[in-house]
Amino acid sequence: GVECIDMSNCPISNIYGIDQSHFTTYGVISPTDINCLADSGKILCVTRGGASAPTTPPTTPRPQPPIVPPPVRPPVVPTPPISPPPVRLPVVPPPSVSAPLPCTLARRCSVVYG
Repeated sequence: GVECIDMSNCPISNIYGIDQSHFTTYGVISPTDINCLADSGKILCVTRGGASAPTTPPTTPRPQPPIVPPPVRPPVVPTPPISPPPVRLPVVPPPSVSAPLPCTLARRCSVVYG
C-alpha cells in the first residue's frame, strides 16, 4: 500500500508517484488530503505490509514519439475517359443538273429521279 512515513525511512525509488504505475495501482492520493506534507518531514511511500518495499532503481520513462495522424488525402473523384470529338462527315450537296437526264427504262435505273 501507500503510507505516510518519515522521509528518511522511504527509499527514493519507493516515493509515491516516482513511478507512473503507482497511480494505476493505488489511484491518485493527495498528500494535502491526508495531511502528509513534506515540510513536516513526512512523505507518501509505497510499502508492502507496512514495511518499505525493496529498493529498485527508478525507471526513467522513455519518451514516446508524438502521435501524428496520417495525412489527409483528398477523395479520389473518378474522371470520365476523354472521348474524341464526333467525326462529322462533310455534307455533299446533290450534283447540280446542268444537262437533261438520259431517258432509260425505269426498270434499268437503280435510282429514279422525279
